[in-house]
Amino acid sequence: MNIGEAIEHLKEGKAVRRQTAWWNGFGRFMMLLTPEDFVTVIALRIDLQRRGGQWSTWTPTTEDLLATDWETVETPFSKALKAGR
Repeated sequence: MNIGEAIEHLKEGKAVRRQTAWWNGFGRFMMLLTPEDFVTVIALRIDLQRRGGQWSTWTPTTEDLLATDWETVETPFSKALKAGR
């Protein structure tokens, strides 16, 4: 899927990632976080889970924006968010 489709999945509470070694090889994925989801989130943002479980705000590269290899991925976080929305 493309980035537009990936964003629509994020809005539905799903996690997404690219089908590249950089994303899959390290277990990375992204989620849309809202203040309602987590007390520590003060604004709507897209976060990327990095190796070791750390989270950071995602800044897309040109490659990410033009890629057509996005996919949804099930995570414990996405299941919990879907249940609460």
